[in-house]
Amino acid sequence: MAEAVEAALAGGRTLLVEAGTGVGKSFAYLVPAALWALEGERRVVVSTYTINLQEQLIHKDIPFLAEKAGLRFTAALAKGRGNYICPRRLLAAVSRRRGFFEQFKPEDLHVLNRLENWFYREGDGTLSTLTFNVPERVWTNVRVEREACSGRRCSYFKSCPYFRDRAKWEAAQVLVVNHSLFFSDLALRLGDAPLLPAWDAVVFDEAHTLEDVAARHMGARLGRREALRTVRRVYDARTRRGFFADASFSDIHAAAAALERALEEYFAALGAFKEKGGWRVRTPGKFSARGVLSAGRELVDLLEQATASFGEDTEERQECLALCSRVKEALVAVDLFDSMSAEDFVYWVDGTPESPELTAVPVEVAGRLRQYLWSEEAPFVLTSATLATASGRGVDCSFVKERLGVDEAEEKVLGSPFDFRSQVKLYVPADVPDPTKDAAAYRRALVRYIREVVEVCGGGVFALFTNLKDMRYCHGMLAEGFEAKGLKVLAQDGSMPRNLMLDRFREDGSAVLFGVSSFWQGVDVKGDALRAVVIARLPFEVPSHPLVEARCEALAVRGMSAFRHYSLPGAILRLKQGFGRLVRAKRDEGMVVVLDPRLLTRNYGRDFLAALPPCPIVTAPSAIRERGEEEP
Repeated sequence: MAEAVEAALAGGRTLLVEAGTGVGKSFAYLVPAALWALEGERRVVVSTYTINLQEQLIHKDIPFLAEKAGLRFTAALAKGRGNYICPRRLLAAVSRRRGFFEQFKPEDLHVLNRLENWFYREGDGTLSTLTFNVPERVWTNVRVEREACSGRRCSYFKSCPYFRDRAKWEAAQVLVVNHSLFFSDLALRLGDAPLLPAWDAVVFDEAHTLEDVAARHMGARLGRREALRTVRRVYDARTRRGFFADASFSDIHAAAAALERALEEYFAALGAFKEKGGWRVRTPGKFSARGVLSAGRELVDLLEQATASFGEDTEERQECLALCSRVKEALVAVDLFDSMSAEDFVYWVDGTPESPELTAVPVEVAGRLRQYLWSEEAPFVLTSATLATASGRGVDCSFVKERLGVDEAEEKVLGSPFDFRSQVKLYVPADVPDPTKDAAAYRRALVRYIREVVEVCGGGVFALFTNLKDMRYCHGMLAEGFEAKGLKVLAQDGSMPRNLMLDRFREDGSAVLFGVSSFWQGVDVKGDALRAVVIARLPFEVPSHPLVEARCEALAVRGMSAFRHYSLPGAILRLKQGFGRLVRAKRDEGMVVVLDPRLLTRNYGRDFLAALPPCPIVTAPSAIRERGEEEP
């Protein structure tokens, strides 16, 4: 892999490489990337999906290469502006206190005092190093914001943590970012206002997530809470707080109140649509945003007048610019959603009836990436443990290439150094009902088999689901019994951050974890703490989801099978991700239990199995309890 990356960098080419668990893919791209950067005074961006991998690269892998291999190069971790405290805005918030926040609470005074002490005495000014909780309503008013930043002209420039770190980015030969920041930068770069310094090559790790991340950043999303918070930061008529709380701004008060009323009516209509089972929106003007757009433009005009009245480089002017920009962004999202002016987008109402969110994203990103990213005269490396799928053409990366618009690229599909034949047994019980035919019987079978796996293994089990309803049902039926036997039970129900759940799981050694989508990937539990992974059903995307539906429609228009060219390969990649949670080191061993008979009864099951690492497959229903014998 390292040789392939080296050749791609030297030749200015694009490389897709699937590297199985245990290959050490981070070293395989870091070493050639660092050497290439060093020899030519170049900069390589390494972009990842998960925070865990970024921290592994910065705090473990790169220091290891310096200490053990003598490979010394400058590296830095880049974060978005919103992760940094702004000294000027912090001082303004402390001085204004009660009048500054649109949703002020008495305890916010204490939080502000702690923030001030932390910044000047202890912390480095980044959100990730905070040692106490800061509510979003407080952090929003003290973080760095692009429009509220005057850069080098600011009197706090030298003490600004954001610009301190930007200087490190400029000096870095390897710059580690996440996909979200990379695509935010790409959008701003097109407008000549980049976030990141210029780069000469990009390595995308966890590249199987690129399509969805790119789509989010090329579209628009606005929720009721976010929209109202934006207006109330200007002025909140209920509490008489906000940036323009002073009575002299009565015209802004009236305009902000009018926009808030219009937004409430608009999102109430979206909520009613959602409550009636609505999801995808196909008709422009369905919710009539005229009131929002009219009131919003009036408020923007007044904010622009107020901005002009403030002195140059003053705190008031910068804050007003930021507020005006936020209102404009909200109006752009509403206008796009209402008019459906982007014909190749799909539009839907997400969230809940009480807190709906409008969403508009491009159906496909291949064309845009082809135009704005792959057209760059630079080498690109895309890698992951799951890039290849099986089809009539064999096992290759053609699905990912097509979805991302990568036309010219070398492909490598590398195996794993682990011996899956001896380390893993794949159980597919033949008596599990088809989940598409009898949902009630299927759920009963899920409960029975999860209970059996946990009893046989004595805990140390991941139970992974494709939807919340199945997870909640099984957790509700099983948790009490497991806990009565002294087993710790963890569930992805929003009560605990994912990283904390993982820590608890590792520390306990015999816990049972019920998880959904985010536990299928980017989760690393080595050793005996994880002895079995139960996968509830084959992870096909919900066909009625608006984005999935629109992507399938687009393929049908081109005369292509949506199942063969989208649904099936996508599900194969997700199953590979779930399967890959079990074996993370040479001594790991255990069972993967797939509770879905379609893996054996449908023709496409062969494509799933061909894409998985070779291991014994057991189908006898009694085999789990008996730790059954191998079957051919």
